Amino acid sequence: MEELKRELVFYLGRAAHTYALPDAGRVRVGRAPENDIQVDDPSVSRQHLCLHIGANIQVEDLGSANGTYVVPSGSDGPAVDGGEGTRRNKDLVGSRLSTQTPVPLKLRDSLRLGSVFAELQIRERVSRSLPPAAPVGEIPELDRRVVDPATVQSFELALRVASSDLTVLLTGETGVGKEILAETIHSNSARSDKPFLRLNCAALAESLLESELFGHERGAFTGALRAKEGLLEATNGGTVFLDEIGELPAGIQAKLLRVLEERKVTRVGSSTPRPIDVRFVAATNRDLRQDVAAGKFRKDLLFRINAVTILIPPLRDRPLDIAPLALHFLSLFCQKNALKVPQLSELSWLRLREHPWPGNVRELRNVIERAAFLHQGGPLLPEHLALDAWPNSSRRRSESEPAAGERYEDSQPPHATSARVLEISRAVSLAPKTDDDRQRMLAALASCGGNQTRAAKLLGFSRRTLVNRLRQYALPRPKKPL
Repeated sequence: MEELKRELVFYLGRAAHTYALPDAGRVRVGRAPENDIQVDDPSVSRQHLCLHIGANIQVEDLGSANGTYVVPSGSDGPAVDGGEGTRRNKDLVGSRLSTQTPVPLKLRDSLRLGSVFAELQIRERVSRSLPPAAPVGEIPELDRRVVDPATVQSFELALRVASSDLTVLLTGETGVGKEILAETIHSNSARSDKPFLRLNCAALAESLLESELFGHERGAFTGALRAKEGLLEATNGGTVFLDEIGELPAGIQAKLLRVLEERKVTRVGSSTPRPIDVRFVAATNRDLRQDVAAGKFRKDLLFRINAVTILIPPLRDRPLDIAPLALHFLSLFCQKNALKVPQLSELSWLRLREHPWPGNVRELRNVIERAAFLHQGGPLLPEHLALDAWPNSSRRRSESEPAAGERYEDSQPPHATSARVLEISRAVSLAPKTDDDRQRMLAALASCGGNQTRAAKLLGFSRRTLVNRLRQYALPRPKKPL
């Protein structure tokens, strides 16, 4: 059905950035990566404001340095180009909010955060209801925490193909989130109110897999005391997710190919095909082309399942997703276990960003949940994450040696060892606490051996932004002694 969705549109320079708002809850806005909406502008505080969302929306200033201003929708000012047509500059109107005093925000009211403008908008969007018990209900929440361009590209392609019945092949390392993307495809398709079947092809023996997939007739084999409908029949009208499809035995591959071509299944012990209407999404962490060359996977089946192939990059190649995913997992775990949600220290964020994540998103979730359960109050520190057990040799190349054409800007090692991280932690703890941003930049530069490009990547913004902020805080460039 058609449903109205509220969105917050930020105007940064000539670009407009749109963020969908939930139906209820709190949305934090600020410069720090742990916010629900991150606005990377020097005039915006790390924790700038909070939106309280329900039937109405209220905005609360969180003690920002440059203030939050609400500008009523009827106010005028000089026109400026905001990237999506002409917007009104409300710089001279509106009143500054008192700290921690929520005030109403109405449709098309504008907000000013320092020198950044935002506007509350409403637009129509098609929304399909999901089965109440289906775990795909968490997917929209997680989608909002996919921010790295590499991941956004994969999700955008998945959303484009969701409306079709094309067979999709998801590829990527173990733990990158292939099942999540499969659920996203299903929940955004016309089949969203039908079953979603997850099947791990590596978890069942060939004989059991065949009878489970296709069903069997009474007496088809020893123990078949009655006829049984197969999983493909039971999922009629829905989506079948074949995880680890590269592990399918050769005999099942041939039968699955026939199902994909004819959209019919034949139960074990029967000769009568039964029509089915299902959409197939497959996933693998293997190179199926190599398996085809080695005779381990059918070439015709590969052609049949990869009408659209979507690669999900490993977590080490999408660093901007680490902070929002970590906060998402931390919030979920603490909520389920009635724990207070702790803050992560700056050094903990650096350790999360520099870790190679061989187990990808699955490993990140385990690390965050273990740290939340075992820490003894206060902020989560690097020692709570227990990531120092990983040897330096396991770190990704980009943090252990320069890329082609890149040189180090001083003679220090390019990445921080465990001892170096502790040394940085002590130095930061002794620094003045009045400027978190300054401390964060110093810690990032120290952990990267003064390499500005790598430090900027850890901090989540461009090298030019880092250089500008070093100049703003009158800090020496890394080529000079810090």
